[in-house]
Amino acid sequence: MVNAVDFKSKIDRCVAQPESSEARALGQRIATLIKLSGSRVPWSAMERAAALPRILSMIMFFGPPAYFVTISPSDNDSAILLKIASFGEAGGGDIQRSFPLPTVNKRRQKLATNPVAAALVYRTMCQCVFEELVGLPSG
Repeated sequence: MVNAVDFKSKIDRCVAQPESSEARALGQRIATLIKLSGSRVPWSAMERAAALPRILSMIMFFGPPAYFVTISPSDNDSAILLKIASFGEAGGGDIQRSFPLPTVNKRRQKLATNPVAAALVYRTMCQCVFEELVGLPSG
């Protein structure tokens, strides 16, 4: 389509007359190509839209899933997360030492300044769930 000799002139006509039937037909052809290529772009809206038919087809082929597990830890209430986020601060970061939880606002500020700590704790938790509960290596 793009390699056609008259593609540039066709695009120019469609830009000049966007309500024409030729412009609508060309728009539909381009949209189809964008949907096909966009469904392979990680974390894009098109990939998420294409995931539903794939999931439904797996359900039709394999049957419905026996378990559906969602892991959603509370970052604001996790003492280990707050300890990891406190590394480098005076008196902070000692995993063995018990400490009182700060106020909710201070916890949120600490976690907002150290999102890597939240990612590390979540990753570790997912690995533990897969290894200990599911019995699969988390490699």
